[in-house]
Amino acid sequence: MSNKVQQGCKSRCRTTTYLAYLLFRSAMMMMMMTRLFRMLVTCAALCVWSSDAFACGPLKPVSLRSSSSVNERPEVFFSPFPRRRVVAMMSSEGVEFDPKAEVAQAEEKMAKSVESLKTNLQSLRTGRASPDILSRVTVEYYGAETPLNQLASISVSSGTQLVVSPYDKSSMKDVEAALTAANLGMTPNNDGDVIRLNVPALTEDRRKDIIKQAKAIGEDAKVAIRNIRRSANDDVKKLGKDLSEDQKKDTNDTIQKVTDATIKQIDTIVSDKQKELMKL
Repeated sequence: MSNKVQQGCKSRCRTTTYLAYLLFRSAMMMMMMTRLFRMLVTCAALCVWSSDAFACGPLKPVSLRSSSSVNERPEVFFSPFPRRRVVAMMSSEGVEFDPKAEVAQAEEKMAKSVESLKTNLQSLRTGRASPDILSRVTVEYYGAETPLNQLASISVSSGTQLVVSPYDKSSMKDVEAALTAANLGMTPNNDGDVIRLNVPALTEDRRKDIIKQAKAIGEDAKVAIRNIRRSANDDVKKLGKDLSEDQKKDTNDTIQKVTDATIKQIDTIVSDKQKELMKL
C-alpha cells in the first residue's frame, strides 16, 4: 500500500513539474510575442515618421511657441511615435512673398539662357577653325556621356585645321566615333596620336543652312525666356495671395519688361551672328 502511495505521489509531482514547465514556457512565449509586437509597432511608427520627413523636407526640433518673424519658414517637429506626434507650424499667412526677389530670380534665369544662346551660336561652323565648334560634342567614355573638351585638348593649326589630342589614347576610337556622329560636316583623320579636322570653306548653300540654324537656336532661346516668364507669373499668382491687385499687376509688368528686353537682346545677338556669317 505504501508503495502505491509513493508511486502516486511521484506521479503527481511529475505532473505538477510538467505543468509548471508548460506555464513557464507559455509565459516566456508571451514575453517574446510582446517584445516582437512592440518592435513591429516601433518600426511602423518610424516608417510613418520617415515618410512624413521626406514629404516635408529637412526637419529639426522647434519650440512650440509661435515665431514672431514673418519671414521664418514653417517648421514641423515630429516624434517617431504617432500618438506623440507634435506639429508646430505657422499659418501660410505668415510666409511673406517678395515680388522683387521673384523678379530678380527670373532675370537671373533669363541671363543664363542668353549665355547658353551665345555658347550654342559659337559652336556653329563658320569656315574658321575654332575650338568652340566642338563645344557641344560629347563622347561615351566608360558608359557616361562626357564633353569632348574634358577628354582631350583642342587646338587650332594653320587657321583651317583643328587638332584633337585625347588625354587617354585608349579612347581615340570613341572620340573619332563621336566626331563622326556629331555631323559637323568635317571628316576626322586619325593618325593614332591625334585627330585632325579640316574646316572647309563655306559654300553658299552651307552658309544659308548655318544662318537657318542660328535663327532656330535664337527661337529656342526665346521659348526658354517665355517659359521663365510664365513660371514667374504663376508664382506671383499662387504665392503672392497677400499682395494687392496693384502690386500683382506691377510685378507682372516688371517681369514683362525684363522679358521684352531679353528677347530684344536675343534678336540682336542672332542678327549679329547672321551678319558675321554673310561676311565670311
